[in-house]
Amino acid sequence: MTAHTDALSDSYAGEPAYVPQRTLLLGAALLVALMAAAGKGPLAAAILPFVFAIGFALLGQAAPWLWLLVAFSGIGLSWAQGSVQLAGWSINIAGLQWGFTFVMGVLLLALLPGTGRKWPTTFRWYALFVGVAALWVLTAPSLFSAVKHTIQYATPLVVGLVTLRIAYRPGQIQYLRGALWIAFGLAAVVGVASIRWLTFSGDTAGLSGAIGNRPFAIFLVPIYALALAGWRTRGPAYALIAAGAFAFIVLTLSRTVSATAIILAALALMWNASWAQRIQGMIVAALLAALVFSFEPLRERFITGERFRQSRSETALVTGEGRSAQLNVSGVSLSGRGLLWLQTWRHAMQAPLTGHGTGSAEVYLGTELQTVTAQPHNDYLRVFHDSGIIGLVTLLVAAIAGVFSLRRLQHRSRSVLARELTLAAFLTWIGYLLIAVTDNILVYVSFFTQNMFLLIAIAHAAVDREGELEAETAGPGSIVLHGAH
Repeated sequence: MTAHTDALSDSYAGEPAYVPQRTLLLGAALLVALMAAAGKGPLAAAILPFVFAIGFALLGQAAPWLWLLVAFSGIGLSWAQGSVQLAGWSINIAGLQWGFTFVMGVLLLALLPGTGRKWPTTFRWYALFVGVAALWVLTAPSLFSAVKHTIQYATPLVVGLVTLRIAYRPGQIQYLRGALWIAFGLAAVVGVASIRWLTFSGDTAGLSGAIGNRPFAIFLVPIYALALAGWRTRGPAYALIAAGAFAFIVLTLSRTVSATAIILAALALMWNASWAQRIQGMIVAALLAALVFSFEPLRERFITGERFRQSRSETALVTGEGRSAQLNVSGVSLSGRGLLWLQTWRHAMQAPLTGHGTGSAEVYLGTELQTVTAQPHNDYLRVFHDSGIIGLVTLLVAAIAGVFSLRRLQHRSRSVLARELTLAAFLTWIGYLLIAVTDNILVYVSFFTQNMFLLIAIAHAAVDREGELEAETAGPGSIVLHGAH
């Protein structure tokens, strides 16, 4: 097989291929120096990798672009919101980050040669969901919000497709896998350093790392899944990494992600296991659940609530009237989500078939309802509100297709690397679907969904490459059977 390479990577002898990169280095250094001189040293240091990533993309070099995006995804730029202004206007740094990721990704798809392979099933069905979101821009109350959400949904798919264009080059799978471990290392250093500011009460409760407590927990999911997969395929040393990631997740006090981490551990331990091993996996999961619920700060967030307390004899009820009505569930803290869920549902039921247009849930909550947050904190409900039953069905079909497709991919894998990556991709996809019940994970591009789609892409590439090598080894007269994607 002829290996695909990045554009501009195969320069002719004597061609000054590194002159543009030197120019980029000089420009980036000048930018950082100016920002540091303006008293924004931390932001300058954080934005430098992203500036380099854009430069590599403009040069048509996808591998370092992807590596930089992933390796520094746990640091992010969301913490710098409001710190940069231009002509009196506050610059949305986080928006620029995922916006440029989308634009550079599309540029790379235009520059890089195709592989001639079909898209993975997960990508095809997710693309259908993105297509519905793009079409529903026409019915949205806010064009800006609609386009923004469509780009946020499409960006991880673009990242995954770019990854597929280069992942078949020798060494690229390991190179991109390594970016996830680098991301964990960098984020863990910041996380450990931020422990001194760790509190277990108030609005800032939980370990926040560089990007906030819930985003930090969600960012850790692919790395945690990769560590669990490494434990099952490579050896017990990876169990220590998984334990470290699990501890970070619990310390963020994110209830949904903590519960998801327990479920993923159980799934990993029961993967291709005997009944005895499955029982052991369930026991381990039960012990982890007991450990989590014995942690008083997290148990209080699960049960007592921050604002609303109700009798445990009640099961579920709606309190209040009109725009103040909200859902309460007995003994469980919803942290204000009861208001968001009920109001989003009621408004969605006014147009249940086609919805109110892409991004309309955010517009409704932020503008018309004027809630504290403009996010519905349930992505299934968000999609139902925005594109009705039509959009929700496409999302659910993509979700189910992804589960079965990645599970089949696991069965096809033979090598240690392929088995590790396919299991990690499967676990991450399950985590994605679970966290979407209480969070806004569809729009968490720069620290989660881009990493998940990259992981799915290199898992597919590892299995495909494995099959091609087997076919080459078997010879032209032999037949090698593999399952479909």
